[in-house]
Amino acid sequence: MGTKRCFLALALLLLFVSCKQQVDRKVVSRYADNRPRIVQEYVTVGEKSVMHKEIHYFPGEKKYIEKTFDNEGIPDGTWVSWYENGNKNSEGTYRNGQWQGTYRVWHPNGRLFYIGEYDRGKRTGVWKFYDSTGRLLRTEECAYE
Repeated sequence: MGTKRCFLALALLLLFVSCKQQVDRKVVSRYADNRPRIVQEYVTVGEKSVMHKEIHYFPGEKKYIEKTFDNEGIPDGTWVSWYENGNKNSEGTYRNGQWQGTYRVWHPNGRLFYIGEYDRGKRTGVWKFYDSTGRLLRTEECAYE
C-alpha cells in the first residue's frame, strides 16, 4: 500500500511540474553601469513564447513600473508604479486593454492622492482627491460616457 501512495505522489508531482509554465527573463535595456533598465518576462503558451510582464527600474535596481499582459500582448492585469523612495505611486488594473476597477495614486510621502473607478476604460462614479496630509480636497462625479 505504501508503494502505491509513493508512486501516486510522484506521478502528481511530475504532472504539476510538467504543467507549470516556464518564465524566461530578458533584459532589453541597461543603464551605463550595466544594471537593468527594462526587463521583460516571457512565458511559453503552446508553441510560442509571449511577453507576460515588463518591469522598468530606476538606476540602482528599484522598480519604477511593473506591467502585465495577456497572451496576445494586450495590457491585462495589475499595473503598479513606484516613486524612487520606494513608496507606491499608482496602482490599477487592465482588462482587455482598458482600465477596469479601482485606480489609486499616492503622494510621494505615501498618502493617498486620488482614488476612483474605471469601467471599460472610462472614469465612472465618484473620484476623491486628497492633499499630501490626507485632507479631502474635492470630489468629482464622473458620469459614464
